[in-house]
Amino acid sequence: MACDIVALLLLLVAVAASQPTSTADGQEPGSQAGGHHISGIDPGNFTAIHLAYASYCPSKELEQWNCQWCPSMYRFVGISFDNVTGERAFVAYSSVNKTIVVSYRGSVTTRNWIADFNFIKVSYPDGHDVRVHDGFFKAFNDTRANMRKYVAMAAQACPDCNTILATGHSLGAAVAGLSILDLAAVPVAGTQNYTFQLSNFGMPRVGDQAYAELFRQRVFPSTRVVHNHDPVPHLPFEDMGFHHVYTEVWAQSSDAPNAPQNYTLCDGTGEDPTCSRSVPVYELKAEDHDTYLGIYNNGCHS
Repeated sequence: MACDIVALLLLLVAVAASQPTSTADGQEPGSQAGGHHISGIDPGNFTAIHLAYASYCPSKELEQWNCQWCPSMYRFVGISFDNVTGERAFVAYSSVNKTIVVSYRGSVTTRNWIADFNFIKVSYPDGHDVRVHDGFFKAFNDTRANMRKYVAMAAQACPDCNTILATGHSLGAAVAGLSILDLAAVPVAGTQNYTFQLSNFGMPRVGDQAYAELFRQRVFPSTRVVHNHDPVPHLPFEDMGFHHVYTEVWAQSSDAPNAPQNYTLCDGTGEDPTCSRSVPVYELKAEDHDTYLGIYNNGCHS
């Protein structure tokens, strides 16, 4: 994974050199910069990072729900795998948390990276003038039917559940965003009155500004954690017509053991110029992509 991220960082530097220079303050017309430090982060995000990392674990461990990252309060429902893009995802539920989770795996194969590096936009099929990243949408769409089936099964197995949480890391974060928007827009049986939430990590930009606005209307709450100088959330570029969904939490923390974790809650625009968007390309660090909330993603290899 580290070698792939280095390749991504080199691509980022090369493409950035060809992009137009932004305005002096980097702020969009009408937006307000509002990042402020917070003392901690919602404990639910720590459960979410475990569920996101669990998506990297072998299918057999997920099916038996005994993987390194599998939270004991959740119960496994099913896995969906796409042979074309290599995307894999699972559904689980917790009667304790009254939550169904949809978790999408990040990039681990060449096919995943082909999907990542394809910056073409396609129309989002909901009747709005919305465009999204072609590769991310293919990865979502090819797993959609099975994931919706498993969500319906989870809702039946957990009659007290009232929330669907989408999570993922890297490519998985992008696909999780598309998934939760779809589940909110067209709820499966038994979930019509649910809350639809996003909590993910190292998410790239997924669609244009119209997509970001549609996402804001349908998904709440939404937390998009960015670790320090992670290069992945800087792709694809805004100048390519992409815009982040809300709300960034910028983790500016040392990875040293027992080091305090410092967080900034950014404004609601998705593109707060005082948060990770303020980091120049030459300061981005590939290694920051593999650690979130002080927890290193070892690809489920202890």
